[in-house]
Amino acid sequence: MSFSSLSKNIFGFTISLLIYFLILNIFSIFFLRNFLYQKKSFPRQLLRIIPSTLRWQYPDIGTSYKSSDLALIGDSYVEGAGDSFTSNDYKYTIGHFINKYSKNPVVAFGSGGSSLPEQLQLFKASIKGELWPLRDGRDPIDYPSKVILFFYEGNDILAYFKYRKVLNLSKEEYENIRLKKIKNEKYFPVFSIFRNIFYSISKKFFNKNNYRFKNSEETNEICTKQQCFTTGPLQAAAPNYTNEEILEALNSKFASILSFKDFYNKKICLAYIPSPATIYSPDGIYYYSGLKSGDHSINFASSERNLNRSKFIRSNISRILQNNNIEFADLSDEIISFSKKQFILGNKDTNHFNSAGYKKIAQILVERYPECI
Repeated sequence: MSFSSLSKNIFGFTISLLIYFLILNIFSIFFLRNFLYQKKSFPRQLLRIIPSTLRWQYPDIGTSYKSSDLALIGDSYVEGAGDSFTSNDYKYTIGHFINKYSKNPVVAFGSGGSSLPEQLQLFKASIKGELWPLRDGRDPIDYPSKVILFFYEGNDILAYFKYRKVLNLSKEEYENIRLKKIKNEKYFPVFSIFRNIFYSISKKFFNKNNYRFKNSEETNEICTKQQCFTTGPLQAAAPNYTNEEILEALNSKFASILSFKDFYNKKICLAYIPSPATIYSPDGIYYYSGLKSGDHSINFASSERNLNRSKFIRSNISRILQNNNIEFADLSDEIISFSKKQFILGNKDTNHFNSAGYKKIAQILVERYPECI
């Protein structure tokens, strides 16, 4: 075969491959936008490989796409990660239970592994139509009339140190890192799906630290009135950091929130979810302290030190929000009280709540903070 013929064959093959890839992306967008719904029985085990902006439409939480929607913005706690998700329970998120108890339509903007500043940028881009064709925008008259931001004690502080200190990103780069990635790939969801499949496979087979917690010296014992459970390292209230460092992280994070408030002139509340270490407060707490991907470093902190950190974080959040007319729904005391009667963490996923925990969050918000609902 001559070089000229070989070149033509390679060129033809490449063009054919690109056409097939384009057709596959068009089909994927059409299929996912029309069938990726819980009420249409889309297989939940496939959700993890779907781009996060498409996953937002999945839960059956009464979304009306009108101003009557209550928007929930946050990380994996808003998305509903935990044992109920993996067990295929129908009601597995905070949004499901808020919709059940309040009868209000809910729309959730939650992405696992994200942080509030990132999610706020994604929310704004979504409602303005900047994430099309993955997700339609809304007319301003149909923007959700109320928003609840969820601050999770277990990693919302750590996210600042990961992006700003470890990855050395500017505040603007940190806020827009997910949005930029999604915008770059929004016309090619198949690329994201294949990448997520590869990541899931590599994590399953090459993560050697998955079962490190079986070392008896690195376990925590947490108890209800009925029984005690042994868990691996818990997420905690940023015990690695000084008060000054925590204030630095909070000031940066709330600069993003206050900027969002200026843009979004609607009712905004912030709900605070305490970490598992704060909720159950074992005598000594083993917790993961690594910030880099794959870093499973484990440290130890006293329960007293962790509780003091939690109180310090909450008191400063309360001060900032009170000065800026944002309702603060601190769920900590009621969650801690309820957890003494019932185990609210997953048996397999102790970093997230089980259905009883998510249900309790919804009940507190609906009953104690009706102005936010």
